Amino acid sequence: MLKKEHRLKKDRDFKAVFKKSRPVFFDNFALRASKSGGNLTRLGIIISAKTEKLAVRRNALRRALQAAARDNIDKIMPGYDVVITVKGKIDYPVDRAEVEKKFVEGIKLLKLFK
Repeated sequence: MLKKEHRLKKDRDFKAVFKKSRPVFFDNFALRASKSGGNLTRLGIIISAKTEKLAVRRNALRRALQAAARDNIDKIMPGYDVVITVKGKIDYPVDRAEVEKKFVEGIKLLKLFK
């Protein structure tokens, strides 16, 4: 799990990122990033019930994305809010190595990787 200071939790924070940014699409993910004004990178994850019906599978994917973010948070430029939206079906059980690879690829597409 990500530390509290690295999580986007409030609806207004998510809305601010959606208002200030454009999505970068790749595979089954859409990433958005915007300057936060702080000195920490914060991350939010959105997985709709339309994407995956079973909560167990949504939670497994969310945990895999959080683990990838936790392992790579120090490699992301500070001062950004990042929102990851899952747009398509993901194989279950979730391959954490594959999710981490896709996460790093997406961050590189956003040009936020140090």
